[in-house]
Amino acid sequence: MPISPHDTDPTNNPPRPAQAGRPRDAASRRAASAAVLEQGRRGGRRVGACAVLLTLCLTPIHRPANGATPLAEALADDASLHDVAFVDDQHGWAVGAHGVVWATSNAGADWRRQPTPADCPLRGVSFVSPRRGWAVGGRSVPYAERTEGVVLATDDGGETWRRVSRDTLPRLRAVKFFDARRGLAVGAGGPVYPSGALRTEDGGQSWTSLSAEQTCDWRALDALSPEAALVAGPRGLTGRGAGGGLAVQHDPGESRGARALRITGPATAWAVGDGALVRTTRDAGRNWRSPASDPPAELARWFDWRALDAVGERLWAAGSPGSVVLHSPDGGRSWRLLPTGVSTPINAITFVDDQRGWAVGELGVILATRDGGQTWVVQRGAGRRAAIGVVAPSAAGLPVELIAANAAAEGYRTTVASPFAPAAPLAHGDTASRLDEAAARCAAAGASTGWRLPLEPTELVLPAEELLARLDRATDGKSREMLIEPLVAWIRAWRPEAVLIPEIGPEASSHSSGAVDLLVEAVQEAAAAAADPTQRRELAALGLPPWRVRSVLRIGPAEADASTRLGTGDFHAALGSSPALWARPAVGIIRPDYRGAQTQFGWTLVAGQPPHAARRGDVLAGAAVSPGGDARRPLATPADGQLDRLRRVAQKRRHLEGLLQRSQADPAWAGQVMALTGGLDAEGGAELLYQLADGYRQRGSHDLAADTFYLLARRYGDSPLTESALVWLVSYYSSAEFTHLQSLTMAQQQGDTRGPRETLANRGADAARLEAVDESPTDAADGRLGRAAALADYLARARPAVHAAPRLRFAVAAAQRSRGFGGEAERAMLLMSKQAVAEDWRRAADAERWLAEPKEIPPAKPTAQCRSTAKRPLLDGVLDEACWAAAETIALGDPQDAATGRLRVARDNDFLYFAIECPRLPGRQAPAAAGAPRARDEFLDNDDRVTLRLDTDRDYTTAFELTVDERGRTHDAVWGSPHWDPQWYVAAGGDDTSWRVEAATPIGELTGEEELLRAAWAVSAERHAPGHAPRAWTGAAAESRSPDAYGLLLFD
Repeated sequence: MPISPHDTDPTNNPPRPAQAGRPRDAASRRAASAAVLEQGRRGGRRVGACAVLLTLCLTPIHRPANGATPLAEALADDASLHDVAFVDDQHGWAVGAHGVVWATSNAGADWRRQPTPADCPLRGVSFVSPRRGWAVGGRSVPYAERTEGVVLATDDGGETWRRVSRDTLPRLRAVKFFDARRGLAVGAGGPVYPSGALRTEDGGQSWTSLSAEQTCDWRALDALSPEAALVAGPRGLTGRGAGGGLAVQHDPGESRGARALRITGPATAWAVGDGALVRTTRDAGRNWRSPASDPPAELARWFDWRALDAVGERLWAAGSPGSVVLHSPDGGRSWRLLPTGVSTPINAITFVDDQRGWAVGELGVILATRDGGQTWVVQRGAGRRAAIGVVAPSAAGLPVELIAANAAAEGYRTTVASPFAPAAPLAHGDTASRLDEAAARCAAAGASTGWRLPLEPTELVLPAEELLARLDRATDGKSREMLIEPLVAWIRAWRPEAVLIPEIGPEASSHSSGAVDLLVEAVQEAAAAAADPTQRRELAALGLPPWRVRSVLRIGPAEADASTRLGTGDFHAALGSSPALWARPAVGIIRPDYRGAQTQFGWTLVAGQPPHAARRGDVLAGAAVSPGGDARRPLATPADGQLDRLRRVAQKRRHLEGLLQRSQADPAWAGQVMALTGGLDAEGGAELLYQLADGYRQRGSHDLAADTFYLLARRYGDSPLTESALVWLVSYYSSAEFTHLQSLTMAQQQGDTRGPRETLANRGADAARLEAVDESPTDAADGRLGRAAALADYLARARPAVHAAPRLRFAVAAAQRSRGFGGEAERAMLLMSKQAVAEDWRRAADAERWLAEPKEIPPAKPTAQCRSTAKRPLLDGVLDEACWAAAETIALGDPQDAATGRLRVARDNDFLYFAIECPRLPGRQAPAAAGAPRARDEFLDNDDRVTLRLDTDRDYTTAFELTVDERGRTHDAVWGSPHWDPQWYVAAGGDDTSWRVEAATPIGELTGEEELLRAAWAVSAERHAPGHAPRAWTGAAAESRSPDAYGLLLFD
């Protein structure tokens, strides 16, 4: 059944209920929104200044009219173009980044930009006549695990584009319409449209998801009809229309993925993609095979095809680099390489007959041919190249502020490459899309994610030698070649003056990242090879002559030496802000957690010439790269009469953010929120409130954080940060861990000394006692859970895509169980286990079903039993008590590996006990005996340590965290906040071959005694040591936010 359209804008989504007859004027909508959100506050009293402010926040802060936007025009001029469509030999459209649409009515002699209501990337376009067409695209939601799609339509040839769908669509990548009403689109699968393949019968106003057995992230589509469709995705993932649904096929032995498809007959089709992949099918996509004659084998070393079209037996494929078009005149029996005259990537190609065609690509380039591709003419963007190339080890390591300082503020054309990517198709597709979107948001172009070298995020920090050995095992010893050769082609294709290699994340670790070390060495070698005409001679014949990079720089934290600093915090007229603030929206695209703007970077010269007195982050200061030239846009200017106002607003925002950072979110700010945000635009006000709330969270003032997030949601409903704030609120109010901590605080204030204030007498001399620190009282547990339920109900009505996200559904289910509505939680888990959600969440839902009705076949999660002991162990680090002999062993890694550590857990009526025994790892010696007394929350990242996360309500979001290292030193936290200080007792022991720890914590610190009976906790147990891969109970250490990082601990 189609999902009816409702009034939820994918890119402008205020917190309001979707219901018939709701007010249409802005003031009434805000009042209605406030009334609905107020339901989330009922069920308990509120104290403090913020409670009063909540009734005052209905007065909106409007973004001032900004007049002309020359920077936006400059970015649109060379925006990446992702797709092109022609309906005849005269009328065509190209779509791309920043919501750009270019149109021609004279075969491309002139291209004119058409205004659209979208500012997100547009990735697909389809026209059924010179007047009627559609464009699709979308964006990633900041600090959220979902995407939002957009569908635009026109019935006047693009003179006016309008948003036609109000469905909560996922990010879309391709579209195909057959007439004015029927069409297909594909993109990122999600909770509402799990298959990632959608169908419309009303011209795009509403969409239904084609049924499929798994969630996919598709990037290519072609179809003869709504029932006869083919789709393709990363790493051997394909699908075909079958019985009104989608039959998904995955070749686990194929690391390459198709990027373009073209159907040439009722049963015949072609696909091209990574590593010069060319495949064909003769049975409508059931089986894919090599063509009658393979293209030249050496192409696989250098090219990734992204574009494909066919007319009869004639085929044309193009991609990255864009220097040649692969052509077959006879259905794949022979192949030719046709030069294009450009080197930057080509993303789409189309032909209206066997002679006339067009191709579009990066930097806004448009090419045309009138002789079947034998010769190409550049219609837009001739000669453009990059001034700066960024080679990042991961999307999370992208230095967005520095890119904005150079690409947006200074106008240097910039491109990004990330050679490593996750192995799973769904994760690979999402990572690649987020990297490209974040780069575009910072004014860069052509971000590409590699496919040859699969690495998980947890592996990036391994030493270079171990990382290289792992990659060699996955690539038959060819990892260096697979890393360097694509970089050589990338340099010759983009021809940058400088290449930057950033550290992983702004808070780069004190020990170096192996991935960064590998990239530094690889880029240095690739730059030398790219400049040497005697190396890789075949590239010159492929239209990629030698190119010399001026500078290779390693980018990291700012150093003491001012001459190596790159600043991004100063106001820049072209941006109307500082680059650091201007790039803020990009941060939430590539990072799941909030962080403040980074205003200082440092550089180290790897090869070539250093920057000359780098100013305001300009890494090419002193280089001859002129504005308006081939590698640099014309310098942008602010709107007339706006410069002084923009400067004042930016200075105020920067000053306030500095004050908040220096004061560490002092609670005194709560009473000054209105004054703080007065005069700021909506984006700046929302950002400031989010920073304030995050500061409260970091210092452990979670109730103040909740008040501030709630204020943000009410005052700035249109902000992209609002969704993250609302999800945080539901998770916080539904959390069993925080509900328990609240009950402890209130009991202590009422004079009840029971619970976690038990004293452990049976401890050795070395078992240190860490006293608990009291929290301030908050509302009753029922009030917290009631607010969680009210907010969840609001999200279900107003933002169903947010409510459908698995993480939020698990939080809601945890709250239902805590409120005694276990049946509702079980039904929700049953539904999720049958849906095509992400595999880690489906496995978690299956585990919930198993816990509700245990069967002989256990869930796809490790399980362990926590047994009761009649005699308490003596905490001396020896582990010779009977309770440890009887306890079930939890292996921290491969049980067959001699280096795998062991964890045991036991309990009695008062305490939970842990025993850890870990062999010494190669290259690590036993540390010297600790001299100073243990302190709270020591920095343990440089030590061999084990971290336990105890998720007592199985929401897979909030958890108690206990970390202990080989010396017995500790760190504790709750949901990442170190301001939880429980009692626990620790004793350490060991010798030259292994280290041991015994620990105990009162059960009352974690949960109520009655709640532990027959309980099941989700528990993550991981061992971390510098220079070694993480080792976990669940196998390879999963990303900590994934349910796959947790097993189940069952209590008798």
